[in-house]
Amino acid sequence: MSARIKRTAIDWIVLVLTMVLALVFVFPFFWMFSTATKPTEEVFKRPPELLSSKLTFKAFSEVWQTRPMGTFFFNSAVVAFCVTVVAVSLAFLAAYGFSRWSFRGKKGFLGFIIATQMLPEVLLITPYFIVMARLGLVNTRFALMLAYSSFALPFCTWMLKGFIDSLPRELDEAALIDGCSRLQLLFRVIAPLALPGLGVTVLFSLLLSWNHYLFAMVLVTDEALYTFPVGLASFIGEYVTTWNQVMAGAIIATIPIILSAAFLERYLVTGLSAGAVKQ
Repeated sequence: MSARIKRTAIDWIVLVLTMVLALVFVFPFFWMFSTATKPTEEVFKRPPELLSSKLTFKAFSEVWQTRPMGTFFFNSAVVAFCVTVVAVSLAFLAAYGFSRWSFRGKKGFLGFIIATQMLPEVLLITPYFIVMARLGLVNTRFALMLAYSSFALPFCTWMLKGFIDSLPRELDEAALIDGCSRLQLLFRVIAPLALPGLGVTVLFSLLLSWNHYLFAMVLVTDEALYTFPVGLASFIGEYVTTWNQVMAGAIIATIPIILSAAFLERYLVTGLSAGAVKQ
């Protein structure tokens, strides 16, 4: 009985801690929605109210009327889509090579790949800007695509390698015996089995390229090329900032990512767990 009581107590502690963590993570989104639906005069009301008694969605319409939100959305969507396609495609090919072949310096190279993720972005922004300026790519979407792809590709490769490692090599041998070429093996055998891992890397790449701010701020100065993060930052004025509009814009910016996560949700748990298991 004592063991059962102890187990029940542990379950309740875990449940309470989970609920507390859930509240910690959900509250910023709730406060964002609360601020977006408040009239301007109530945003700085003291003491602050969790929800306004004068709930209004006027800030959402004002954002679309006063800012080129459609342009921000288009730029972010184009950059995120291109980065995801390039990074995930190349990472899939590289991950298969690292998983199935052995060569001198393989472990060191894999360590270098993951080590690139430890470099702070502030340290890299100046070299990136100089390179893009010499190539004549400053103030173009292509500059953002190159920069974001260089960040997404190493981590996507690492994630996919872990997942492909969990797939039996006998599948490769059987497909090759049946007459498949390496490319046919990749796209007809490995890719369907790797869908959970691909779903995780797609979502990671989308999040990275959709939310990235620093490089978009430095490499692009034309408002017609602003992505959502830079566009939202432009809402902040020198003397006045309409925070309900800023929060409304932030909610609009999160909708595509939430929809993408919902669409890829069935792959997430499988992909994250399977990629950590090596056969």
